[in-house]
Amino acid sequence: LIDYITGDMSEALNDFIRGENAINGAVKYPKNIDRAKLDMPQYALYLSFNYTDTLERYYGTSQSHICYIHGKAGADNNLMIGHAVNPHGYEQESQPVSEYEMLDQVSGKEPYEDPSVDHYSLSYDLVKESIYRYWSKSFKDTKDNISKHKDFFQQCEGVPHITVMGHSLSEVDLPYFKEIKQRAAVNASWNVSFHDETKKEGLKKTL
Repeated sequence: LIDYITGDMSEALNDFIRGENAINGAVKYPKNIDRAKLDMPQYALYLSFNYTDTLERYYGTSQSHICYIHGKAGADNNLMIGHAVNPHGYEQESQPVSEYEMLDQVSGKEPYEDPSVDHYSLSYDLVKESIYRYWSKSFKDTKDNISKHKDFFQQCEGVPHITVMGHSLSEVDLPYFKEIKQRAAVNASWNVSFHDETKKEGLKKTL
């Protein structure tokens, strides 16, 4: 189950996104599609959480102005999908010491050889390690990802206006917005879209 939801599910999501991008590219839109387009200035910088090439395909935005922060369908084999909670406070690459190892270190005996140990369960230990393995594999390391895209964020120095469209400002992606805030002009204006009034107060609080 752990392998399925870490490896197979991630690959399935990647396949779906790549497939959607291919289908999207084959769709023939009517001539009046321009009426529905949003105002997307060519000089602006774009931090895209969308894995597809919508900005390039339909708005003619230069790829040099776009940062596909979690990867781009058709260009990346591994799109970044996951959560942002560092697993149990451990470093991503480290493994927790199992109860088996702890008992072995204390008594120098196998847990099943030590009469004082009556609570040890190998099954429980293995399940705990499996859950940790899932937690680690599905961790979205935003700090490391910001470092990988530092060239884009450096371009955000002093920007006077930030527009957030179609994003919930959820906790998993907040580090990216915080990075932009630190680099933007002190009095920069933020304009954020919202789906309905019930979402408005939550966005205000986050901002």
